[in-house]
Amino acid sequence: MKTKILLMLLMFFVGMAFGQENYIKKDGNYYFNYISLEDLRSFKSKSETAKSKNIDLVRELVNGNKYRIIVNNVKDDKVYFRFWKFIDFEKNKIVNDAESKKDNSKVIYVMSLQDFKDNTKILYNRIDWRVGVYTIPFKLRLSSFNFDANVNLGANLGAKIRWNREVESGLSFEPILGFGLASIKLDESNSKAAGSNNTNVSAFTINTGLLVHVTKSINVGFTFGFDYLSKNDQNNYDWKYNGKGWLGIGINVAFSNQNDNTRNEGSNNGGK
Repeated sequence: MKTKILLMLLMFFVGMAFGQENYIKKDGNYYFNYISLEDLRSFKSKSETAKSKNIDLVRELVNGNKYRIIVNNVKDDKVYFRFWKFIDFEKNKIVNDAESKKDNSKVIYVMSLQDFKDNTKILYNRIDWRVGVYTIPFKLRLSSFNFDANVNLGANLGAKIRWNREVESGLSFEPILGFGLASIKLDESNSKAAGSNNTNVSAFTINTGLLVHVTKSINVGFTFGFDYLSKNDQNNYDWKYNGKGWLGIGINVAFSNQNDNTRNEGSNNGGK
């Protein structure tokens, strides 16, 4: 019964992770997807400086490029945004009304919500902090080089490092640190338990490792960890693997938002 309830909870959270709506987020980072002049028809400036009013020149610079932007607000079917700082000072003057090389963007632009959705893509964070649950079905006990099958369930904290910020679920690696509980089978080969005294006990487990992402929410992890029986159980059974290292391959399911795009902005260093 407990196993069925656990599986139902896992399916529920996985469904939440896959079912998140793709909407334009305030403070979200995006980039123009080679936008054309025709698609810039609703593109306007909302600032009142003289330079920012030269919208035709700004349109020419944006045309056909992949410049990065950050959303200030979404209201009344319109998206208000600003460009990231340009490394090229001349472009920064024209687009962001910069007065020095240290100036960040000052000018707020606006597009219709539909035009914005049609011509931009999400720029995901380079690093996403995530919380998830994992299971490790098999462990290699290093002290005796024996495989051990037991039920291991725990929680982990990870930092997903994305190789390409423009790709949602591409290749990425995630160092993790986790802890949980393991069900340990005690028998005469690994403890004082013998014959009819064979039993299962719970152990506290800690581990660290690396996840390799293979789908949006489910991934495979290579882990190194330790299992510890309670002091009373260890005194009773003298389990020979207590506190000794193991290697494992586990499956992780992330519950937190792993594909955020609301971290600090950077610089526009190119256009195509």
